[in-house]
Amino acid sequence: MKIDRKKALITVGGVAAAIVFAPIADADGSASLNAAVEQVYTKRQAQCTPNMPPHFQGIQLTKVSEGEGSGRIIDANPHLGGPFDYMKVPNGATGVPSFEYFRVDANDGSGIYFIKLDFC
Repeated sequence: MKIDRKKALITVGGVAAAIVFAPIADADGSASLNAAVEQVYTKRQAQCTPNMPPHFQGIQLTKVSEGEGSGRIIDANPHLGGPFDYMKVPNGATGVPSFEYFRVDANDGSGIYFIKLDFC
């Protein structure tokens, strides 16, 4: 059996490129949660500290249970960021748990996040 080296290299190169350039998801599967928290945090923190704009870097989850949890927002400025709580409900849910929560649709279509910043 003869192997076409050119096709083999193109195939291997294509697979390697797909792996390298694929979007990186968080190990805990929270890529959509990360985006939702970033959206809420960036808007709210800019209102709270207009002279110190936020520079969102990511989240660290500290508690995760079925449909809810908490974590910490990491900002490039160590004086900003802080703790947050979240709940995730299925698509089509109505209402908001309380006035403290911000509603954000999950960017992967998997439901709705309600996010509460425990600061600002």
